[in-house]
Amino acid sequence: MSVRLSPAAAALLFPSLVFPSLVFLSLGAPAAAQDLAIKAGRLVVAADQAPIEGGTVLIRKGRVAAIGTEVVVPKGVTLHQRPQAWVVPGFVDAHVAWGLRGDLDDPSAAIQPDIDLALRVEPSHRDYAAARASGVTTGLLAPGFSNLFGGLGATLKSTGKVFGERVAKLTLGNSALSSRRPPTSRAGLIGLLRRTLEREHDGGEGAVADFARGSIVGLVSVDGGTDLREML
Repeated sequence: MSVRLSPAAAALLFPSLVFPSLVFLSLGAPAAAQDLAIKAGRLVVAADQAPIEGGTVLIRKGRVAAIGTEVVVPKGVTLHQRPQAWVVPGFVDAHVAWGLRGDLDDPSAAIQPDIDLALRVEPSHRDYAAARASGVTTGLLAPGFSNLFGGLGATLKSTGKVFGERVAKLTLGNSALSSRRPPTSRAGLIGLLRRTLEREHDGGEGAVADFARGSIVGLVSVDGGTDLREML
């Protein structure tokens, strides 16, 4: 069996390769001109497909060109034999703090519409290298849990490249409450959210209005089922 992928599909499926022996091959910008092939014990292509036994991944110019058991390795392309290894797609971390530990929140107000973490991406920070070394190729750099509306997060590669749509970060748990500013109760939190979304939906501008009108999606942190039902 052999599978050939378009460049776009290949970039989504296999942005990185991870081996149990902790050998990690990054296909990011530094490897843009990389040509190689890897024959492994098992290839994981997608969650709803069985692993391919004894398959080969062919990479041309840093992109996955073919996957399967009948892949022909062109002359001049180095073939790496990894019979005990698993080759898997890069991992996705749904909430990261790369380079911003301790600096994700401004708890002075419950609603922080102007925070935009896309402006705080620092690819040279060691967190990005650590993510790549762990096989994580994509993450959501998002505000923390101290605000009802914490601002905008950024979907990015572990190389630091921001891509995709923006994501609003909301918190409906106890961590969004404060004795130093309203709201100070869970009921007050829900009430403030409803009033804010209703007001911004009709005539507002900016991140909160975009979320209220459904122009951007939201990542919502909750403490339990009650919070989730209130959000829905």
